[in-house]
Amino acid sequence: PFRRIAHNGEINTMEGNRNQIRTREALMHTAQAFGDLRLDTYFPVDEDIGSDSALLDNLVELLVVAGGRDLAEVIMMVIPEAWHNSELMQPEKKAFYKYQSCLMEPW
Repeated sequence: PFRRIAHNGEINTMEGNRNQIRTREALMHTAQAFGDLRLDTYFPVDEDIGSDSALLDNLVELLVVAGGRDLAEVIMMVIPEAWHNSELMQPEKKAFYKYQSCLMEPW
């Protein structure tokens, strides 16, 4: 059962995603940026017992709760459109994706 997403596909970048989220999780344990929010209630993000979709669901939940982002923004962050070479995309949207690419690798 997913709390934030509904996905039944295959995520092809899982090993890299697992490594990245474990590294970021370790850094978030000591981050002061989250104030009094108890992030440990969302850890481990990678419970290593669920599917690739379950891991993505856990990550989305963490980014919504801890990151203060809405669900649509988080989905755009972790599953971005093909934006880099798009000539049709609005500059503001392209700037959003460029900024988000510095914060999170696409899934």
